[in-house]
Amino acid sequence: MIQVLYPGNRLQAGSIVTAAIIRSCGRSQVISKSFSYLQHWLDAPVKSCFVFIDPPEEWSKDIVHILNNGLAKVILLGIIPSSLADYLEVTLSPISDELIDAAHCEPAPTHSFSESRASINYHTSIANVESPILRRPFKRFDFTDEWNNLGFGAICADNSIWSISQNAIVPMKVKVASISIDSNEVSAYAAIWDSSKASLLWFNRSVGPVDSQEWRLIEVFIANYRSAELPCWPVLCEIPYGYRPTG
Repeated sequence: MIQVLYPGNRLQAGSIVTAAIIRSCGRSQVISKSFSYLQHWLDAPVKSCFVFIDPPEEWSKDIVHILNNGLAKVILLGIIPSSLADYLEVTLSPISDELIDAAHCEPAPTHSFSESRASINYHTSIANVESPILRRPFKRFDFTDEWNNLGFGAICADNSIWSISQNAIVPMKVKVASISIDSNEVSAYAAIWDSSKASLLWFNRSVGPVDSQEWRLIEVFIANYRSAELPCWPVLCEIPYGYRPTG
């Protein structure tokens, strides 16, 4: 079962992410639960995929317990609480004024385009699958101040659910994608940690890559990553429009 857990102040992000995972994996494989339900799992562990959205500090010890005790996949979106950051060897700091400024995008000039100075850059594949978008500007306009048709939405730096959550420096060996201003790397955007019994995939945004073709990496992690060692759940692909099951 894929279990989505988030605090009460993240209902909007939780609803969006839950709907996206249902779209990928089907309603029968996904449940959205309160944190109290997690205690039941810890007492009687089963193979699960946990999706945590902006977990508060008091959830840290239970997330660490999952990573150490059993066969599980963990997707963490947004904030890394401080104790968990220490466990994962992540250094956190607030979003800088420079990044807030670099996330801005001017209107596109006639017959051209405009991009933010801040961008996402992917370095590593997941289960041998690369991100469909290897470089993603925080914002890009192709038509004056209208959005692009390149397959991604806007990444903000305004503390909304669409914003980068924090500045984070992660160990090089776990980094999947980074945030750069011009050509200078300033933070990690995505990373993956492996232990003998679990894997954790993190995106530095409360809704993760839900508004981009990069969502494919979430699907690959759920369906294929470490398939010989960890549980996997099927992802639904290419179902024709209008199909209705029979029987």
